[in-house]
Amino acid sequence: MAEHFLDRCVTNAGPYNSINIRGRGGWFDAGRIVLHCGSSLIVDGKPEGLASFKSRYTYEAGIDYPLVSSASIPNTETVRLLNLCKQIHWDRPVNAALLAGWIALAPFCGALEWRPHISINGESGSGKTWIVENIIRAMLVDISLDAVGDSTEAGLRQELAGDARPIVFDEFEPTSKRAKDRITGILALMRASSSSGAAPITKGTAGGDAMRFFARSMFCFSGISIPATEIADLNRISTLTALAYPDGQEKVDRFAQIEADATALITPQFIAGFRARVAELLPVIRQNARVFANAWTIGKGNRRTGDQTGTILAGAYALISKETIVLADATDYINRQDWTDEVALNAERDPIKLRDEILRHVERVTAGAFQGDLNVGELIEIAEPKDVIRNSEHPSSADADGILQRLGIRVEVMSQGASQGTSQGSCIMVSTKPEVLRKILGNTPWSHGHSKILLRLPGASASRGTVRFQGGFVTKVTVIPLKSFIEPNER
Repeated sequence: MAEHFLDRCVTNAGPYNSINIRGRGGWFDAGRIVLHCGSSLIVDGKPEGLASFKSRYTYEAGIDYPLVSSASIPNTETVRLLNLCKQIHWDRPVNAALLAGWIALAPFCGALEWRPHISINGESGSGKTWIVENIIRAMLVDISLDAVGDSTEAGLRQELAGDARPIVFDEFEPTSKRAKDRITGILALMRASSSSGAAPITKGTAGGDAMRFFARSMFCFSGISIPATEIADLNRISTLTALAYPDGQEKVDRFAQIEADATALITPQFIAGFRARVAELLPVIRQNARVFANAWTIGKGNRRTGDQTGTILAGAYALISKETIVLADATDYINRQDWTDEVALNAERDPIKLRDEILRHVERVTAGAFQGDLNVGELIEIAEPKDVIRNSEHPSSADADGILQRLGIRVEVMSQGASQGTSQGSCIMVSTKPEVLRKILGNTPWSHGHSKILLRLPGASASRGTVRFQGGFVTKVTVIPLKSFIEPNER
């Protein structure tokens, strides 16, 4: 009797385990690049049957998936996508490479060590929706999972059903409390998708059994701004901001040109050859992603941002070269680009820079005979209780304390064994509410989450109760010894 198909699947894959099920898309399997095209596999460039392929994973059959359907095209052709992206009016030139690199990698996202995500941002009239529809979705036709504003994490997860596919959202913005809850769930799915080393997601089922699976998607969001506020989300998303041209003939002419160029370039033949080129270079792309990530880490010092940015740059580099890039060339390219957004995000993790931002904030002060500008550091020195003769030209301690409290800062003397756990001496109390410190931090990378960063200062602790500030508001605070907050504490 002929061997049954199911018998062969069990023999090859071992006992059933839901986390070993793999759907369509690109995968990395024991050193091999596996492209699951629905009813067949391509393993290291060679066709392979679903049942005959020996692996610890079970590759489930599905509807045909056009990962590779033609011959590869040369870099003289693939670079045309990069040139098209350069025609967009970006706030910085490197966004063109980041967009082209993301598009190149998205169909094969499951085969990457790190899956980067992007957000196309811009004000009304910047063309962000046109970019999503006419470049991103056009290049990912029949590949991407296109989501709308009311999509949920559960719906996306069920639609993926084990596939490694990119997910493209347009107008990804919170409009209500319910929408914010949906976005929170989707961002959690995005986080779980990023790293191949992430733990599986576990969900309950109606039958009372647990279901475990790995998410392996790359996300593209678009909107006026990305509603992510947590560092864990922000450093997984490269923000690409498009600018609007002033209304006039130049805007009309530029749009007509890029629209014509996109229509001429993005054809079924170009898409098929483009995907074949990237698929052929996946082993090189994986290596180049490590080189770019190392170059970023050496120069900028943040590995996660290096993985995020380096992987996208490796995708962009594959459009112009088939070679492995050397560290010196990767470093040179990175050093020549504008990384303002990424550097600001890295700074957000640094408590010293946050502390200094607070201390530098300047207030216009009119108190008694004094009129002038004082920064928060000077106000703290004046407000600190001391048995010294005050400079009569300065505001009084009470005046300085009142100004600070309206900014969300208090200077207090804490006794030994106080509830906040500080030792005897003056301390700084900083409100944990972002809206209270908006005047100081509203336009900085620390507009959300500042309290968690301040807890990294020496001796800092979270209050167990609430503290009342002038103006009548009551909040929890981060308590920091004055010595840690005022005196130089560079690492």
